Amino acid sequence: LITLQLAALDLELAQKRYDRALTRLERIAAQSPRKETWLARRGEILEQAGRKTEAHAAYAAALAAIETLPPHRRRVKAVTELETRLRAALRR
Repeated sequence: LITLQLAALDLELAQKRYDRALTRLERIAAQSPRKETWLARRGEILEQAGRKTEAHAAYAAALAAIETLPPHRRRVKAVTELETRLRAALRR
């Protein structure tokens, strides 16, 4: 089901319907116990929409979510790569 929701999210973005995409993203995130990936995606969507301040807040929230993870989860390659991308996004 999440695959279909992600496809619908991509369609919303392709049509530049950012608010609808954000609504879909919130529904997806609500089903996930971990939020860092979805917060990062929220930041990307907000940045595409030209809402830089809100995007930075989402990126910062994603970093904060990563910082709450236990050390063994923070060292996973996907998480370290996400953290690097988030820090770069905050410098833009």
